[in-house]
Amino acid sequence: MTGKRKIVLATILAFSGSLAAHAADQTILGNQLSVKNPSTPDKRKVTLKAKEKASPNTLVGNPTATGATLTVRANGGTPSAQTFALPQGTSGITGKPFWTGDAVKGFKYKDSKGEQSAVKSVQIKKTSSGNFSIKVTILGKLGLITVTPPNPGLSGCAALFLTGGDSYSVKFGAGDGIVTNKGSTLYKLGSAWESGAEWKSIRP
Repeated sequence: MTGKRKIVLATILAFSGSLAAHAADQTILGNQLSVKNPSTPDKRKVTLKAKEKASPNTLVGNPTATGATLTVRANGGTPSAQTFALPQGTSGITGKPFWTGDAVKGFKYKDSKGEQSAVKSVQIKKTSSGNFSIKVTILGKLGLITVTPPNPGLSGCAALFLTGGDSYSVKFGAGDGIVTNKGSTLYKLGSAWESGAEWKSIRP
């Protein structure tokens, strides 16, 4: 590898006893995983960003009809993991569906009132130019977050399972990217690529 480390995205079998219900496990390059625990549980926040240019990935599944499941893990001194159910349905407060979109435009999940879990938003899409991306925001003020900074953090990963479709795995390995550890208050792992740098997918 050159000065710019590559974050390798790999299959995350540990998140599921079996992937038989899913057509395939696809992987995507990660940008950033941030796990914050500044004070009280309601202040906790987890964010995930992943993006892959000229990606071979495809959107397989329809969460607007069948929902999805999200698992996030932070590994290190005190590892933790949490799985969130993201079912389809309609908000009892806003009257809007939690999941919207399609395989062409991509899918979005929004639960700004925390009716189903602490997951505020999820987005998964592939653009016409071939860019595949996933974005996740989880807030403690919306619900319980048990994923906390590992103190010190060594690696992290996430997996989005589209029920009845494919799973999408994001793994940040130990030593990959730029790591920030601030005790029990923050663990952050970001990519080492410069803006506009060429990305490559590394497949197992």
